[in-house]
Amino acid sequence: MIGGDGPDRKKLERQIIEAGMQKHIRLLGIVDDVDELFIISDIYVNSSRWEGLPVTLLEAMSRKKPVLATNVGGNGQVIKDGETGLLVPSGHPNMLAEGILKILRDNLWAAQLAERGYELFRKEYSIEKHCGTLVSEYLR
Repeated sequence: MIGGDGPDRKKLERQIIEAGMQKHIRLLGIVDDVDELFIISDIYVNSSRWEGLPVTLLEAMSRKKPVLATNVGGNGQVIKDGETGLLVPSGHPNMLAEGILKILRDNLWAAQLAERGYELFRKEYSIEKHCGTLVSEYLR
């Protein structure tokens, strides 16, 4: 399942057909409610070419999903490569594919990534942490 939309959609649709993968790959377009997708997903992949601090990455970590992302923008601030997720260089689809397979082939390691990602989220990015930081700033 691929969420999102953009100018490369037609090209991606063509590649899916050429590879005979129509039964295995779904282009979802813009996704407003990601809860159901996180429930049925084994892994979260963020393949952005550029990024700020992606909320979806934090959402995946909050749901204890192993994450794989390109090393752009704020992704490297959230993911500690090999500890809380896996980072690959942007623009290297083969490395992205290898990362996906590595996570999917090692269930124990994937669970460890997911757990450590969740702990990082809970300690640094949860609503409780955010509200605590805001209160501290206002009281200061």
